[in-house]
Amino acid sequence: MEKGVDGFVFDNVAFLVEETPTKSKAVGDWFQNCPNSQIFSPRNVDVLKQIKQAIDDYRMKTGKDILLAVNSGDTGCGAGDTPDQMLMFSEVADVTIIRDFTHLRGSKMVGFNRLALEKYFKYNDTDKTKFGLTTATLSMPPYENMMNLASTLL
Repeated sequence: MEKGVDGFVFDNVAFLVEETPTKSKAVGDWFQNCPNSQIFSPRNVDVLKQIKQAIDDYRMKTGKDILLAVNSGDTGCGAGDTPDQMLMFSEVADVTIIRDFTHLRGSKMVGFNRLALEKYFKYNDTDKTKFGLTTATLSMPPYENMMNLASTLL
């Protein structure tokens, strides 16, 4: 931080601390049986709180604001129909990347992801101010038309 860094993006926070698997044997279809309870552990938030404490200590000492953003990483499955489990990090992080729009990524080719948009509008306004919305990841590249989704949210 002494080098002038303005912020940090912690990727793969869903995997910081993994819980013991709840199933007795490995399931071959990760997409159908996403182990959210195993990878989205409250202990991940505890680790992030320690990191945030170090950032806050530096902020108090220097007066410089440091951004803390978090991304689940490519868990292999989307947020589903329930609120994205990335919300657990909102109390600690300044920006939380939620996964609601990564499945269809705003593509007109496969149809607009209306359910993800409806789900987004159900989040409370306080949470929305801390969201980072992504429509692509390293393993899920974007399609050509992001403006369709972006204009809906703006």
